[in-house]
Amino acid sequence: MTIATTYILPLGDSITQGSGVPGGYRKSLYQNLSASGYNVTFVGTKNTNCFTTCSLNMMMHEGHGGKNISFINENIKDWMKGYENEPDIILLHIGTNDFGYKGSKYEKAINRWGALIGKLTKLAPYAHVIASNLLERRLEQYNDRIETLFNPFVEGVIEKHAKYGHKVSFLDMNSLVPLEHIPDGLHPGEEGYKLMGNGWASSIKAITSPEGDYYPPEVSKVFLWNNLSYVSIFFSKPVSDESVKNQTNFYINKNISIDSIELDDSKRNIILKVHGMTRGDTYILKVKGITDRTEENLLLTAVSSFTLNACIDSKKTFGVTILKVKSPVGRV
Repeated sequence: MTIATTYILPLGDSITQGSGVPGGYRKSLYQNLSASGYNVTFVGTKNTNCFTTCSLNMMMHEGHGGKNISFINENIKDWMKGYENEPDIILLHIGTNDFGYKGSKYEKAINRWGALIGKLTKLAPYAHVIASNLLERRLEQYNDRIETLFNPFVEGVIEKHAKYGHKVSFLDMNSLVPLEHIPDGLHPGEEGYKLMGNGWASSIKAITSPEGDYYPPEVSKVFLWNNLSYVSIFFSKPVSDESVKNQTNFYINKNISIDSIELDDSKRNIILKVHGMTRGDTYILKVKGITDRTEENLLLTAVSSFTLNACIDSKKTFGVTILKVKSPVGRV
């Protein structure tokens, strides 16, 4: 059986880019997860500084050298719009430059960071955000700011977001990578990046299996194509081929026929081929019985109903009706 893809967004500054070492932590992260049966694809808008024998699914990231928390916050929404696949995992290590020679308002950096966490959970409500504290810096004036104004508060910010039901977790990267593996006093060396990658990998394994996380699947988006012949259904995580093949799990009222069902390679998106719809009419789509791909075969939490409006204007662009499901509430 094909293993579903785990989409990972490495997000941060030059440490995420991997300054000084090809691939940075992404190399050991990829190798570690692959050896454990994960089918990994990195997402992002940048493809610089890849590691040896690097294929397309290993290239992408959002490591922006010299940038700070505010830069990530200002741009992440636009970056995410361009992703072909939404991330399942977001790895966040950002803030080092907020405490460097270009930094300012140091005491507010943790607030900016907390706001970024909140923004990520809204932009990608089904993704798990793994956020770390900052690595040690050799220059005391910079490191003292980090250890006084930032690192002591990171875990508390994460706990606050978790209480609101956001999928967030903390990784103590500062303890994992000692200063002896940060040769220039700022960026890890090869061994330091290896420690980072393995640290991220351990955190990922704790919250998701190679076939998806341990939350039931949900319908995240539905739309009707403008030719009225297809309906696309997007899920929050990979779903099982067996449950998708069961045509009784899908129903459209007014005697609309479902001719075929196709699950794409990501195992998250379904296309229903339908016939019988009339432009200007409204239909109800019901989805039930869909399970995920984990050993637990977690079931879609309830029958999901959606209104499909077949607009009169046939010239409307792809997707006559678009419905985005609200982000999950009350999860820990």
